[in-house]
Amino acid sequence: MRARLLALLAPVAAASCDGAPLATGDRSTVCGGFAGDASVTPGLGGSDFIELRDGAIAPQVNGSQGGSHVLVGARLRGFRSPVTLSVEARDAYSGARLGAAHAASAVAAVPADGPGDACDVRGMWLLLNALFPGGAGLADLTFTARDATGLTRTATRRAWIGRPLPSCAPDEGVGASLVPLTLASTTQRRDEALAITPGATLRASVGGEVLVGAAVLGMAASAVSLTARVFDDASPSRALLREVRAAAPAGDATVVPTPRRAAPECVAPVTLRLPVDPTMGGRPLRLSLTADDGLGHARTEEREVRFATVTADAGTPPPPDAPPPDAPSPDAGAPDAPSLQDASLGADAAPDATPDAATDAAPDVATPTGLPSGLRLLSAQSFGFGAHARELAVDGDTVYLADSNGLPVVGLAEGSTRLVHPIAAMREQHCSTASLHARSRTLVCGAGDSGFLDLVDVSNPSRPRSRPWDINAHDPGGGTPVYEVADVEVVDDTAWMAAQSNGLLRLSLGGDGMPTALARTGVGADLVGVVSDRSRLALIDRVEGLTLRALPGLGLIAAAPLDGPPLDVAMSGDRVAVALGSNGARVFRAAGSALTPWVGVQPRCVATAVALSGDLLAVACLTGVTLYDLRGAAPRVAGFYPARYGMLDVAFTPRGLVASDWYGLDLFAVDPAGVARTPDVPLALRLRPGADAPVGLRNPGPDDLALTWRALTSTGVSFGGALSIVGGGDAVLTLPFAATGMAVGAAGSLDVTFSAGGEAAARTHVAWRAATDAPAAGVVAIGDRFPTLRRTVATPFAATLPPPGAATLVMFLTVDCYLQWPQLEDMAWSRAHDRMQPEPTVLYLTTEDQDPFDPLMFMRAHAAAALPTFEWADYSRSVPGQESETNFVRAFESTFMMRLPGSDFPHDYLVAADGTTLDTLRSFRGRWALPR
Repeated sequence: MRARLLALLAPVAAASCDGAPLATGDRSTVCGGFAGDASVTPGLGGSDFIELRDGAIAPQVNGSQGGSHVLVGARLRGFRSPVTLSVEARDAYSGARLGAAHAASAVAAVPADGPGDACDVRGMWLLLNALFPGGAGLADLTFTARDATGLTRTATRRAWIGRPLPSCAPDEGVGASLVPLTLASTTQRRDEALAITPGATLRASVGGEVLVGAAVLGMAASAVSLTARVFDDASPSRALLREVRAAAPAGDATVVPTPRRAAPECVAPVTLRLPVDPTMGGRPLRLSLTADDGLGHARTEEREVRFATVTADAGTPPPPDAPPPDAPSPDAGAPDAPSLQDASLGADAAPDATPDAATDAAPDVATPTGLPSGLRLLSAQSFGFGAHARELAVDGDTVYLADSNGLPVVGLAEGSTRLVHPIAAMREQHCSTASLHARSRTLVCGAGDSGFLDLVDVSNPSRPRSRPWDINAHDPGGGTPVYEVADVEVVDDTAWMAAQSNGLLRLSLGGDGMPTALARTGVGADLVGVVSDRSRLALIDRVEGLTLRALPGLGLIAAAPLDGPPLDVAMSGDRVAVALGSNGARVFRAAGSALTPWVGVQPRCVATAVALSGDLLAVACLTGVTLYDLRGAAPRVAGFYPARYGMLDVAFTPRGLVASDWYGLDLFAVDPAGVARTPDVPLALRLRPGADAPVGLRNPGPDDLALTWRALTSTGVSFGGALSIVGGGDAVLTLPFAATGMAVGAAGSLDVTFSAGGEAAARTHVAWRAATDAPAAGVVAIGDRFPTLRRTVATPFAATLPPPGAATLVMFLTVDCYLQWPQLEDMAWSRAHDRMQPEPTVLYLTTEDQDPFDPLMFMRAHAAAALPTFEWADYSRSVPGQESETNFVRAFESTFMMRLPGSDFPHDYLVAADGTTLDTLRSFRGRWALPR
């Protein structure tokens, strides 16, 4: 569906020579000029052709789900129609591929409208998968045109993507310089890396590594290679203790540099993992960092530093002179930053930044010493912001991820991951569920928003080969067309597919992995999940609940009702687990012809997926993953780790627990005897000018949790403190605006990092809107009055939204966002069974007045047809500044879309009955809202 949505965002890419089909031998000169004069002139733009020249700026457009695009085209001469135009972007320095576009021109779509009857191809989306909102870089764009006779011409232009970054280019007259940086974790944004100052204490992670990088001026930042060396200056010979090197990325990789936050340098996309052991801890050492872009620009900077090592059982906060990993280095503070010491908290703290009453626990409350975290992050593999990772398919040490935009493949090793295959260009057929046919090495990918399969040949995992297959073209009939494949499970040579209202489908696979027969089984009323232990199928159905059926005949073995929206099912031995959204997860035991409820767990989140391994249960939620130890009389929370974007699947592997987190994959070490040492916090908050920041926290485990926190503002002011949360308790940490050093009315932000036992645990981003940002125009913060949207077209929908006098959860929906599907199903189930409060209002994002896609059909597919759903296009023009905007997705991006951490969706606003905005939500929590 994303391909359908993007196609509507721009004019059709088309070229024509004379406005009529070209007969064979009709003429030898077409598209203006003669074949011998054939040329391709690179260009930009949608409705108008703008020639692209070397050094020009190619405007970057951020898509509604985080993708980055450039509108490109070309002026063609001397080609015979039809002409195929392809465009490829590569980093100007490293040569890494940034993205590509490919379009075949239509024969008679438009008349030749260029000068001299040249043909213009306009409005192609060049998808730049390696870019992200805020990114920029210097790229070589190569345009290649080829007609049916084989005539081919190529032209290349060097242009800035997004905006110029002269500090990242070596030919701008800027002297080369280097700023050594440190990062707290692999998940930290590079632009938030902190400068390493003389005498700084660098804290190693549990894995015994310090993450260091570089910010550079006057270098080709994208091509920089880094070398880090650690010396012992106390030794007479200046002993070399460590040396590591990271080369510049090559091939299809994220290579675009990023402007450093509140600084002129550009951060090179290279990070070093510097191993540190206890023998290096505590004493002064010399860190030498060398950056070299391979173009004659090299710089070395040295710093005297100390390394503070962290062990797995560290249970006490760092001393005052050793801040948490995300604490700013001294250069981050403004020159006149006030001293915010508060001895009573044992760390830098604002005098008024004390926890609310809910956190006023005795100072000796702490996470039990000696107990490790049950979930310890080993590796966070990022796929870039073009990814939409949903379901995992694990094959030994290889993990395939069902993704709407490609097929990420990750290799697992002891304590680490590596990207075997990155996100490629946007795929024609979506993939939201996948299972491996081992005999043919074929990944069977189904899509929850189309009736297509993609039979992907993964015999070479680094070069998967797509093979689309239309279910409806081979359907024997007997039912409505297959619109969605909610889940797929391959057993031997059979793929079992949960096709919702079409029930269970059986697909036979040949030795090459391609289908040989398709059959409807007649099993299932509204079937959404299927899993197997090779002798049985476990099915989850919105109508029939949980059922077990024997293979191969599908005889019914047992059944049990479900008390929540069924979102995922897992099997292990005689146990079957089901994820039920806001209602948590249930584990059943199968014995004979009975399915008996065994244990239920209720993480305070929206459970999207489950995994079983012996006496361990993992529950993935939109807000994080929780590990349960099932060995005792009652299930015990053994670990928790927050989502950076939204977790949609989880699986146990021999290397540890893996979870899909929308833009990436996380690998965790698992300890059933561990405890939860990480709080659950909001990803982001948007506040009115000058408002204090209330950060809600939750302790997801039963053990008391001691935390230190550190806030760093966009103006360079830092402060921090400590707090404790009792087991299973909630808290609110109120950060006074007066302590931030920011001017009231000016846009600003802060990041607050919570740490336990010296490890960075969770982060919240707080943004204050500027006084010039108008809530009535869609820039809405907590405490603002939510604007009244008025219908501007003749439809039977409500005249104004949100409904007056009722508390409302306003949800902006885009249909191909997998991250919103669990939210829809959870809201619909809660509204039907629990009378969900506040009532939801769904605004469906359309691209034109008569959208070709039926939103009601989509809502039915997610059991959400009863939710009040409205066409955003019918209301968007009532927002000031959008009166004449015809591209309604663009109207949303200019108004209610939040540029805040989290995935680009969901964009939810909690609105009180009097119209006050109570919360700006970047993660859906169902009925389990954090305290405010």
